[in-house]
Amino acid sequence: MTGVTTGSPDGGLLGLLHPGWQAALAAFVLLVLILGGHRLVQRGPSRMGKSLLVIGGLIVALTVVGLLLSAR
Repeated sequence: MTGVTTGSPDGGLLGLLHPGWQAALAAFVLLVLILGGHRLVQRGPSRMGKSLLVIGGLIVALTVVGLLLSAR
């Protein structure tokens, strides 16, 4: 097929975004993490243990899914 260009495999969808939008998304994610962390600290140590366990599990799960999808 002539005239068909393929995108860079290492860029993905994030490579299609303008760098300004990438920075805006990163700032938004950082803000949400800060607000969530602040709220978690206010709830006290009894809930922080469970929350950190759940968050750690989610991070591991997302990492495994990302690795499995990138291996295809």
